[in-house]
Amino acid sequence: MRTLCLITVFSVAVGVIIVVTVLVHTQGGANYSRSLTTVPAAAKEEMPSDAIAEPVGGGGLSLAGGGAIRLLAASGRNVDANVSSVESSDWAPAVLTECLQNMAHNWAPCIAASNDKIEYAEELIFPDFSVSFPILLSDNLSFLEKKLMKEHSEFDQTHVYFRGQHGQNLVITDGSYVNAPPVDRWSQSSCMSPGVQHKPLLTDGGYFAHLRFVERMKVRRDTPLDQRKVVLFLSRRGKKRDMTNESQLVSEIQALLQRRGKGEELKMFRDVNQGDFRGFVEWMGLNVLAMVGPHGGAFFNHRFCAKHTLILELMPSDRIFKGIWFEAQMLKQNYAMAIFPPLGGHRVQADVTKVVSLLDKNLGKPAPADALLHAYTWKIDSLP
Repeated sequence: MRTLCLITVFSVAVGVIIVVTVLVHTQGGANYSRSLTTVPAAAKEEMPSDAIAEPVGGGGLSLAGGGAIRLLAASGRNVDANVSSVESSDWAPAVLTECLQNMAHNWAPCIAASNDKIEYAEELIFPDFSVSFPILLSDNLSFLEKKLMKEHSEFDQTHVYFRGQHGQNLVITDGSYVNAPPVDRWSQSSCMSPGVQHKPLLTDGGYFAHLRFVERMKVRRDTPLDQRKVVLFLSRRGKKRDMTNESQLVSEIQALLQRRGKGEELKMFRDVNQGDFRGFVEWMGLNVLAMVGPHGGAFFNHRFCAKHTLILELMPSDRIFKGIWFEAQMLKQNYAMAIFPPLGGHRVQADVTKVVSLLDKNLGKPAPADALLHAYTWKIDSLP
């Protein structure tokens, strides 16, 4: 028996991200992949088996639930290359498997050419793309722009741009997995570090992996807006990074929904039955019109909501998290961010009047048509 390791590397805005899957080759010639996976207990039994081994351009990973990690892997084959009937096919990467003349030596095929322990290698080249700015409170725009100046290389008055996104799949003979630092730690010392290398084998998510994930989970993405009536409130009461005036905001949202007279109801996320995972995914896609609350891991459940769902995150200005913003735009959801002065400990006190007004103006409205675009500086529509 021979042990192989499939390493998936993503080069993204926060740094270099690495994933490993162990492949065991038996004497009979069959390949079995064992993904390094962390999935909510409720999801383990309910996750459909065909959602486990689908790659995103030869390999990739996705997040399930509140930030848990589920690896999607394949051994040396690009399943999505000829698939054009699904939404994610527009964003699938080009896959290079041969080391060509003048190719960069740190691209996967050239790494394999110089290392006899690498059985197979793929360099994944993703399309350039942009996501639109979120819906913001009137006094938030300048602050967000200053934040982007410090942390992101390219943006303009309406969009943030992502160019030159690469990934790698490396299948290594008799490799070993080193869990140092731990794979599930979201910090500058772990998966977010720009200095991450192949050796530690860190793990996180690549862009558009979540889009393929929701397709495999058969999320009800096309439920019409007027058929969805639930506004989910994601409470952090009793937790770190809570909202000091949550009760007041909840009461005002309830009053708003009554005034609107459209049969909309406010429901606390903690009261939603998540024990039946298939049923939970189905319910989210069929019913949720909006998700509202202070930023926290529960917002990752936006992946199970339909297109045009309003995602409204409340954040203190000393802890701006952009991940839900980028993901929501990629899933054609309507994303809004409300930023407030910090209270210490990343707690937030919302301006209730402003939040309720923002919710009222955007509830039931479709996502902007330019939320997600291919982003190239040259045009081809004028060619003969």
